[in-house]
Amino acid sequence: YGGSWMTQNLMTDVIDYDHLLMRGVKRESSYMMCLEFVPKFMSIPGECVPLMMMALLGYVKPPIKNASCSTDVDCSRFFLDNPNACRGFGKQTCSDLQAKAGIGFVCSLLEKDASGDVTGTCLFRQNEDVRRLLVACMSIVPFCFVFLGFVALLYYPKEARTEHGHEEVMRCATLIKRGITVEDPWEPGNWIAPLRMPSVFVPGALSYISDSDLRHILELKCDDGTLDFRPLRHRLLLRSAIYMFISTIGIFIFILPGTNLGITALVGGNEQNSGRSLSPLGSMFFGIGLVLFAFHFMQYKAVSSLQDITVDPAAVQYRIDLNAPFLKKTTKPCPVPATASATLSAPSLDSEPKLATQISQPDSGSLPACTRVSL
Repeated sequence: YGGSWMTQNLMTDVIDYDHLLMRGVKRESSYMMCLEFVPKFMSIPGECVPLMMMALLGYVKPPIKNASCSTDVDCSRFFLDNPNACRGFGKQTCSDLQAKAGIGFVCSLLEKDASGDVTGTCLFRQNEDVRRLLVACMSIVPFCFVFLGFVALLYYPKEARTEHGHEEVMRCATLIKRGITVEDPWEPGNWIAPLRMPSVFVPGALSYISDSDLRHILELKCDDGTLDFRPLRHRLLLRSAIYMFISTIGIFIFILPGTNLGITALVGGNEQNSGRSLSPLGSMFFGIGLVLFAFHFMQYKAVSSLQDITVDPAAVQYRIDLNAPFLKKTTKPCPVPATASATLSAPSLDSEPKLATQISQPDSGSLPACTRVSL
């Protein structure tokens, strides 16, 4: 969550820009849901992985009993005289932990009492590997992620970094509603044309399919013009099976430490006498695999429903055209032909963004090639 402040500050610009690219389609709720949901994928690794590594490196729990002290020597004497004051695994005493885990006995939390004497509490100093891990988790790792966030910001469009750039987005969105094709104010060369609904039925299940899969469906169009969704169904079913297998691996890892089936060789002893477990790793595999399985299985069900109806290629092309500006896969419109029923003159570039003339509304198939929105 170290770089979450960047995403929160940019979200308003992203929502307005998406409103322009999608020609008025409102998806604010989707973006706000992603802003809250996607970081949760990092919460489990961010909280579990450091604790797993601490256990594997020999982290020792705080002592059950401690005493007042003024020097480290007082603590060494106390723990040697009270071997059961340490919470070692099994029957390990304080001396065993000092020898095997590499801990030290220190007088910490020093403060002056009412008489002016400096006193503290006897605690443990973790071994050097654990201390290095804590330093890395508190400084190096957050720095690396924040640094990657700043690197990503270098690719943020320069035109979007000013108030004028945001005003241009809102102005272009208004022009789109008036039926005018505009050039993307943040990505020059990306043209955004008003979207025309085709005369054929557009199944909602097409929205579950990615742009690359939609293009692949059109490429495999049958000679009679019908679309074959069977290859895509097979691919999605295979992907679902792969992610289900990953979830199964997660379940196996999750239950394995309690069954003593050999996982102890990786963690240095069985769970009962070491306190170390790979169960969090299993939960991560299970969660990631389950989410991806659900995502691809829903796509599979959507494609299966399309197999039972006749889908016109124009409906698939409509979905591709809808996403074309968002994916930066557009072409520059042609000049208005002489047969156009109306033209719109563009104001000066100082007052309006670049405009492309809008021709009459024939079917998309009758437009010149360079006026098609998608490649």
